[in-house]
Amino acid sequence: EILGSRPDNHASESLHYLTKEKTISRWNGYLISAHDAQVAIRRDAEYCHPSLKQACEALRGGSPASAADLAALTFDALRNIAVQIRTSNRNEWRPFWNEHNHGRDRDPKIESACRDAIRSMLDRRLPETVTDQPEAQHVNQNRVDIEVSSQGFRVPIEVKRNSDRRLWNAVRDQLIAKYTLDPATNGYGIYLVLWFGVDKQHRRADGVRPKSPQELEELLQESLSEGERRKISICVIDVCPPNAQCKEDVAMTDPAG
Repeated sequence: EILGSRPDNHASESLHYLTKEKTISRWNGYLISAHDAQVAIRRDAEYCHPSLKQACEALRGGSPASAADLAALTFDALRNIAVQIRTSNRNEWRPFWNEHNHGRDRDPKIESACRDAIRSMLDRRLPETVTDQPEAQHVNQNRVDIEVSSQGFRVPIEVKRNSDRRLWNAVRDQLIAKYTLDPATNGYGIYLVLWFGVDKQHRRADGVRPKSPQELEELLQESLSEGERRKISICVIDVCPPNAQCKEDVAMTDPAG
């Protein structure tokens, strides 16, 4: 209770460590609740309201006035990327695939290459006042896939392919637990999943396998608590080639899935 009521970083790290300690696993539910409550107290204590000048500049499309503004701006850019990939005649899905036999056979590129492709697209859509970088370092030597920053605010983006075996847990175990603890994020983060087709889709623990990017996005959103949904955005981007045959009865071939 004492740790859960303190607004400092030491309390956050101590509670996070205790939730992973197997010798006291029977207290895990209580410790997770205390950790979540402490993080909220810490964010409220460290939050700095934007000035009138900052707010006006953000409304004019300039520098974000808060981590919330930065997250909204970045999420909107990712949504634009998703639309562009599906509607452009420039084959913008191509950077995400390895192609063989003159393009007749394809398999998804590794996650780091997909991350770099997204970052390149994102960089062209963000204002000059916003920077993005890959493998940005956070507390405890953790590195997030992409981080956007501006005016001292930071928003981490965790990227996963829909074939990844960590798909269903990474939003909480990685994005929330490791990266949104940074006070500069004020708890905001984006979970970005790249959809390579239903035949690549990793099943949930209960056997559920979404049949579309929209269904996957809805299921991931439903996995978050009401409080988490206020600050964590889920974005699933369909990177399948046009007219790709994504049959439901095709066996999964991705080794990670």
